[in-house]
Amino acid sequence: SGNRRAVATWRGGKNPSVSIDLEKQLWNDHVTGAGGSVIDAFVAIEGGTPLNAVRTLGERYNIKPVKIAAKPKKPTR
Repeated sequence: SGNRRAVATWRGGKNPSVSIDLEKQLWNDHVTGAGGSVIDAFVAIEGGTPLNAVRTLGERYNIKPVKIAAKPKKPTR
């Protein structure tokens, strides 16, 4: 099974109240109701914003950002 339990040490938890679904790559803290993606977990543990989490994780794991071309604007009449 891809499910795990963890203790929310970042908020002083002492019992395994966090479930982690490795297959879906989601987590849920059953005490606070917080949960979501890896980015959400990083923000819950480290603080900051999702954008900051993406930048920090990218730097930490040497993941280079990809430039995405902007959609062309529709001509105005």
